[in-house]
Amino acid sequence: MTTTITCIEDLKGREQYREFLDFSEGSGRELLDIVTDYSFPDTKMISCGIQGCRTMHMRGFLVVTTDGLETNIGNVCGKKYLGENFKVKKAIFIQRQNEERNMFLISELKDKIRLLKPLLRELYLRASSVVKLKMVCNKAHPQLVRLIVERAKLDRPVLTGPVPMTRAEAKSLHFHEAKEDADGKVEAFESWFIRRRPKKIVQLASLEGLLFWRFDLHQMLRRDVLDVVSELESLNEEELSGLSASSQRRFARWGQGLDNKVSEVESVIKAGEQFFVCENIDSLGLFEPDLDKNSRSTLRYALEAVKKAIKSS
Repeated sequence: MTTTITCIEDLKGREQYREFLDFSEGSGRELLDIVTDYSFPDTKMISCGIQGCRTMHMRGFLVVTTDGLETNIGNVCGKKYLGENFKVKKAIFIQRQNEERNMFLISELKDKIRLLKPLLRELYLRASSVVKLKMVCNKAHPQLVRLIVERAKLDRPVLTGPVPMTRAEAKSLHFHEAKEDADGKVEAFESWFIRRRPKKIVQLASLEGLLFWRFDLHQMLRRDVLDVVSELESLNEEELSGLSASSQRRFARWGQGLDNKVSEVESVIKAGEQFFVCENIDSLGLFEPDLDKNSRSTLRYALEAVKKAIKSS
């Protein structure tokens, strides 16, 4: 059972506790083990239990000696008066403390996973659906997918293109652009407008769900979440208690980041669902000018294949 010290009375109430003990060579007494640590942050309110030290301090350790007695030792005092023995016992105590904390976190984690299972199943089904559509898209038009991924990495959802200027817009451009010829005459607006056919660049569409293309959903959900869940669920109580310190740390750290992992997975899946909407797929036709000549002719068929897959999913 873990010993907890919250105040001086907790120390003084222990049967074997002594306010100070002699740790000199002649005493024959040595530090046997560290029982627990304590912290009294409000003030330096307790003296070190090493006779001859008695330094007031806020943080330290309850220790047991080779003759079965207990006292309290400040962290700095222990290093100064008890040397290497204190350093070794402190390292063992910290390792034991970390193992206890990690095992507690893992126990809580297993309970949490049981509650998360319905959500994880739902995410798996939704992820499977959008990943299949991604595969259809990859197969239908690889070059288009490369352009989509490039835009996703740069976070550029807006698609632009040229459209004819209105007459009012063109007149403004004509005023600034038209130059005098050798005879000092300026080309009339009407002839300039017919010859020039001025255009402007405008937003034609904005792609939804580009976030989906920035991540490997299989890795995020399968390898980073579901595989670890399966690994944990497969361990019985005996196997859990026998975990190595490194495995304990790995599971504990993973569990502390689980909520964020699930939230990120859900965001990417939602982005995939937003991307694979027929209206959004139609907007991909605007990529045609950016494709090489051979790929342009297959774009329309590729988009139809993706939309067909969406409708049947």
